[in-house]
Amino acid sequence: MSDSGCRGHGSVTATERLCGGTISATSRIRTTTGTSYVLKESVGLPRDLYRLEAQGLRQLASAYCLLTPTVHLHGRGFLLLKDLGNHAWTAGDWTALGHGLARLHQQTGELFGYHNDNYLGSLAQRNPWTADGPAFFAEHRLLRWLDAIPGQGRRPGRRAEPQRQPHRLGRLRHLRPLPGQP
Repeated sequence: MSDSGCRGHGSVTATERLCGGTISATSRIRTTTGTSYVLKESVGLPRDLYRLEAQGLRQLASAYCLLTPTVHLHGRGFLLLKDLGNHAWTAGDWTALGHGLARLHQQTGELFGYHNDNYLGSLAQRNPWTADGPAFFAEHRLLRWLDAIPGQGRRPGRRAEPQRQPHRLGRLRHLRPLPGQP
């Protein structure tokens, strides 16, 4: 990404490589106006990955439950975000995150899922609408990933295979879907 991605915020004066993540190179970009951004870049990822990540971040931000970076710009191989800073997490930060996640999950709707599929890392994640939360969670958040892990696919005869235990998720029947969907 060139200086044009920061148009209106000065020229890039410094970049700093950040740690974390597995599919993107992540950097902090500082500009002459003092503004800083976080830039995620990668090649060879699905064409719509960063667009869908931007959409998901905007959806999370609209719930007002979690501190979520503002999306400034995204394209085929990059995502430019507001820099939320860098500090060591305190016990209070972890508590605030826990409370925010609890508030997010207290919001309910009629169905589980999302209006489009997206990604977990670089792997496609299906989000079909369903009224059965435990079934959605078992099929699209747990069992789906078994086949994606090399050497960890579903094998006959394995002790306590998750696909043989979906009834245990019935204990989660009190869960309600997130709002704003159909």
